[in-house]
Amino acid sequence: MYSHRNFNGNTLITLDSVSSNNNENKINGPLRATKRHKPVNYIQELFIRNFEIQCRTHLSYPEVFSKLFIFPSLTTIPNEVKKVHAQTTNKKIPLSIFYHSDRYLKKCLLKLRKLQPNQQNYEKLYTKLTKKIFKTQKSIFYAICLIYRQMREYNTHSRNYRLWIPGGERCLHKNYYSGYVFFAAQTLLYGFALPRLEDYTIELQNRALDLYSSLNTLYQVLYQRMTFNLEPPYTDLVPYLCDFDKFWLLFEKRLYTCYHNIFHINKIKNSQIVKVFQSFMTKTLVYAVKKNYFTMDMAYEYDPLIMISLPRLTFVYVIYHLCNPFFFSNFPWFSKERYASIDKINQTFNLLNKKSVEKLEYYLIYGISTPTHLKRKGSSSSRKSGKRSSFFNIHSSSSMLSPDTLINSHESKLLINQNETMLENEIKSPKTDVEEWSDEEEEDDDEGNISSSSLSSSENEIIGDILVKKVFKSVCSIVDEFQSNEVAKLLNTIMKGVFIKGIAKLEALKELEEEK
Repeated sequence: MYSHRNFNGNTLITLDSVSSNNNENKINGPLRATKRHKPVNYIQELFIRNFEIQCRTHLSYPEVFSKLFIFPSLTTIPNEVKKVHAQTTNKKIPLSIFYHSDRYLKKCLLKLRKLQPNQQNYEKLYTKLTKKIFKTQKSIFYAICLIYRQMREYNTHSRNYRLWIPGGERCLHKNYYSGYVFFAAQTLLYGFALPRLEDYTIELQNRALDLYSSLNTLYQVLYQRMTFNLEPPYTDLVPYLCDFDKFWLLFEKRLYTCYHNIFHINKIKNSQIVKVFQSFMTKTLVYAVKKNYFTMDMAYEYDPLIMISLPRLTFVYVIYHLCNPFFFSNFPWFSKERYASIDKINQTFNLLNKKSVEKLEYYLIYGISTPTHLKRKGSSSSRKSGKRSSFFNIHSSSSMLSPDTLINSHESKLLINQNETMLENEIKSPKTDVEEWSDEEEEDDDEGNISSSSLSSSENEIIGDILVKKVFKSVCSIVDEFQSNEVAKLLNTIMKGVFIKGIAKLEALKELEEEK
């Protein structure tokens, strides 16, 4: 039976022991979760199962389970903020929802911590409290989401990758900050491994620490904001909200791709992959002409430069511009080593800005020129001959650079321990009654590129250049190997169709522009 352990070596309840029909589960991935959870795709089902596993594992240890819900806290609530208690919850004033949810969350956690397994109706009370805690935690993120929505023009962190999640489409505006995703982070922070992701535990734990640290900073700032005003606009909160959103996206996206790396469930059938790849190459050709990487004349003449570089550009276009980290990891012709390289490329794109990506695209077409023999992008010799410029010898290992976490892990652990102590102190201090509240319409509501702001622009540029050259080398080796095997015959057969369809789309776009 497949099992997973925490960092102390204790065996936990497994995913297989929760699911029935274990053999089918191992072959086809996890079975469908119960209808009440309404998962939107197979990966979210795993998040739900993680919550169910932890609930059942800690059934006899409510105090331990209450500590698993690691959440920021304050030593004392300022008197100015206590006035908010009289303010009823109001969607137009999201800080009121945040305040009441946070106070109610602390109340439920304290109740769960004091719960005794030998008391009457214990299991019923335990289940009721765990549901309340999860729902209230979800309400806090709902309030943060409401604040962030009021400043949508500042939101540069795209969720478009969700559209490509195999097993079902994901709405971009619902579950913007999913409670199950954050509970996965809490599970990692407490020292447990996630079902089926034991090999990724350390990496995901570091990302969870970054997420928690950014949430803790935002939490303190929101309470500070409450001391003088609850009303929008919240433009003063933009930097903190953007940081939180950035680290949430980094954790969530990596969590999804890790699960996908395990199961490799694909929305596209193997028989359709080449056809879909042709469609992606057509879109890439249109994009490249719009960016002036190629000219229309080069497309009409079936220029060899396009023939060579288009599959490489498609690699970047699909992963970066279409935000699809799953397509190439499902190619049946790649080895496991290549899947690992593709996974690292996916991670590295999170660290590249627009300028770096454009530089990478240029390199993939014309190569990395030596300083003394720079070729102009529009030189006729380069276009007609199809030859690329000379390349740098990149003196580095063939493996990609692993993206470093941007927040010190030691500091994050200190924050977690500090907030846990604060919650314990609340047991000893007198508490004001916090009324339960609910927002029935909450679940019906709707819900860029990431770079470190802590580095100077020159440091970012240097790091960007290193990453670009690493990605360039990896993409070239992957695509060149793909083109050198028997599958290249399929590629040659679809290339003509790429040119025909691409030219037709470009001409149609040209006609529309002329009509305007």
